[in-house]
Amino acid sequence: MRCLFAHVLVVAVVATAMPARAAILDDVSGAAAAWSLRQLDDDYAGPAINVKRSSDAATMDIGFVGGELDTAALLSFVGSGTGYITTWYDQSGNGRDAIEGSDAQRPKIVIGGVIQQGFANNRIGLRYDGNDALTLVEGVLATNTTLMLSEISVAPASDNSLANRFFNYANDTSTRFSFGLDGGGEFGVLRTSGTFIDSGSGIFPPLHQDAYITVTNDFASPSGSQSYDADINGTNAFSVSGTTNLSDEDRFVIGAQTSDGTRGLNGFIQEVIIYDSVLSTSQLAQIHVDQSAYYIPEPGTFTLAALAAAGLITRRRRA
Repeated sequence: MRCLFAHVLVVAVVATAMPARAAILDDVSGAAAAWSLRQLDDDYAGPAINVKRSSDAATMDIGFVGGELDTAALLSFVGSGTGYITTWYDQSGNGRDAIEGSDAQRPKIVIGGVIQQGFANNRIGLRYDGNDALTLVEGVLATNTTLMLSEISVAPASDNSLANRFFNYANDTSTRFSFGLDGGGEFGVLRTSGTFIDSGSGIFPPLHQDAYITVTNDFASPSGSQSYDADINGTNAFSVSGTTNLSDEDRFVIGAQTSDGTRGLNGFIQEVIIYDSVLSTSQLAQIHVDQSAYYIPEPGTFTLAALAAAGLITRRRRA
């Protein structure tokens, strides 16, 4: 089994429609995998997603027009029904597509003829309903990893104390390393299998509101003790160390603990990028600027409210 030492970027944001430069993979090259609903590389000519429609189970690739998802083709194909994501195509050129074989676990991009968007903004997002997942079949070993995550419209945590995973490295049945919410709705990391660590992050995102989140994880080795450093909107939330027991049999799951959707996210995901090297401070800054310009609304569109415990910024619609 091939091991991939990964530097991971996960984005789950929905924001206002505005012209965007679709070239972050040109500016910060070397991505090992990249999934997005916008074009991330000027030279990428493939599709963004493969969609299955509910009316007759037909499938179709949907690509980009002017760097944005071809929504006209998407709605023409799906019609008034539901559009399920069967494949989220890798734009890095490495062929690492994220897939799901069951309609019951597939995130949706169209529901009832309506393209899915976040509750607070209007960028297109994959809708996860708490039982969905997309999985990179190739094993991914997260060593010396940095991860950035942005998640919007977080729904209430379920009765399961380890619910609402944004991403996870796992084997078929258990967690190795993941980031998400605990049963009380507090951000944290989960490592090994069953021990939730939040290091007193004190971050409780408001329900159904935008939260722009960045998480950085630095893995010192594939097994044994690793360190996790989480930044929420540029403010350090927690730093912890522990054992994940990662192996090359583990899979990278987007939006859940395991590929069957266990402990799944209730919200939206739009962008995931994995780098196979540790990015420099300037490279990270480039990505921050690019994503902020694309996903965060123009001034005046939203009011800002700071969560005092960790400086979390949320965006709420003005009345």
